[in-house]
Amino acid sequence: MQVFLETPRLIIRRFTEADAESMFAMDQDPDVMRFIGLYGLPDVEAYRTRIRDGYIVDYVANNGYGFWVAAEKDGAPFIGWFHLRPAMQYRFAVEAGYQPGEFDLGYRFVKSATRPKGREHSWRNCSRRRMFKVSLRRHWLRIARRSV
Repeated sequence: MQVFLETPRLIIRRFTEADAESMFAMDQDPDVMRFIGLYGLPDVEAYRTRIRDGYIVDYVANNGYGFWVAAEKDGAPFIGWFHLRPAMQYRFAVEAGYQPGEFDLGYRFVKSATRPKGREHSWRNCSRRRMFKVSLRRHWLRIARRSV
């Protein structure tokens, strides 16, 4: 397990193919996907392929940007993920209004791991501890209209 960051509550680590079952289960939960849409993959093997051929390759190819697993120190080995990537790699970059040179930050958590301010607090810790090899001058949030 390659750990990038530890907070008082979380471990942020690289994905492994063993995370495919947890990703599949999370994306099958309609409450988790409610504001995201029907973008889940069809089966565990498809997630395994995405992790192997996408996320793991991206750790090197994208200069330190990518997707990371969020795990509880004293509990679940997988409660969701965070990502930071060049904004134009987002499939809906144009619709979101992203510009070249900006970054896309995202996260998804299993329903049982969500609690008030938990996700935002976790990202703040990642940002403060310079988890990512990038200097961010400002952060802002764009929310899909259907999410409000």
